[in-house]
Amino acid sequence: MLTTMTKILTGALFGLTLFASPDAAARPEGPREEARGGKMCEKLGCTEAQKVQLKQIRDAAKDKIKPEREAIRALKQEIAAEYRKDRLDNTRLRDLYGRLDAREATIDGYRRAMRAQVHAVLTPEQRVAVAERMERRGERGHGKGKGHGKGRGKGHGKGRGQGHAMHGV
Repeated sequence: MLTTMTKILTGALFGLTLFASPDAAARPEGPREEARGGKMCEKLGCTEAQKVQLKQIRDAAKDKIKPEREAIRALKQEIAAEYRKDRLDNTRLRDLYGRLDAREATIDGYRRAMRAQVHAVLTPEQRVAVAERMERRGERGHGKGKGHGKGRGKGHGKGRGQGHAMHGV
């Protein structure tokens, strides 16, 4: 289980990866994602070479994350199917949630590796700017644990929020 500080720092690091977001693997690439990356690079003053490197880092992460996201979607469908049954199979649910957690942990690992690669591309001044942004975002309560990420969004649309409420089954 992550500590509150770890959650805050992990969420805050999200700001670092806004322009190299692996979550883009779950969405089609388009002007919105390019604008997000461009906006962050504009604020940081990225060079053209940095933009190219950051795009390569993001694309490599997307290639790794895409199959994990597909597996997560399939696991969530299996979990939903279990909840449709008249009688819950707690052993099966534990197994499915364990597999789901493992896939999500794999994606988190890819994100941490990507952040390290992004860090290596940035100048010391850019790193300071990113760190300051992370601190500001953390103070305002943005990031993981404040309405975003797994287990959030309960009650928004068909089937959303089911499952993690029974996570420890």
